[in-house]
Amino acid sequence: LIAVVDDEPEILDGMHTLLSQWGCETVCTETLEEATQGLIRHARRPDAFLVDYRLREGVSGISVIQDLQARFGTDIPAVIITGETAPDSLREVSGSGYQQIHKPLAPARLYQLLSELITSRKDKRGRVS
Repeated sequence: LIAVVDDEPEILDGMHTLLSQWGCETVCTETLEEATQGLIRHARRPDAFLVDYRLREGVSGISVIQDLQARFGTDIPAVIITGETAPDSLREVSGSGYQQIHKPLAPARLYQLLSELITSRKDKRGRVS
């Protein structure tokens, strides 16, 4: 189960399609509140969060991830998706401690990153994937 938060409907549609082709369930939403409600409806913890760095109304993807992890578990891996090139923004993303991937997304790179993060999380919890 992958939660995706992005304020562009076209991106959400594309991510849903891509992740579904990989056999993932998705909760694809534009806001933290929608993501929280969607995850509650699934009645299980997500395996990863994919969140855009810049969301509507100046909301930071970093704060969205922090809120989601506070609710669903800090051991859930998170990836910041960014098209930022400004040094201050890149420093903030790097300093967040979350994995990052740059736009435009290369599907093979995203698949590899998600696979590594989810496998690593399961291994840390004592389950072999």
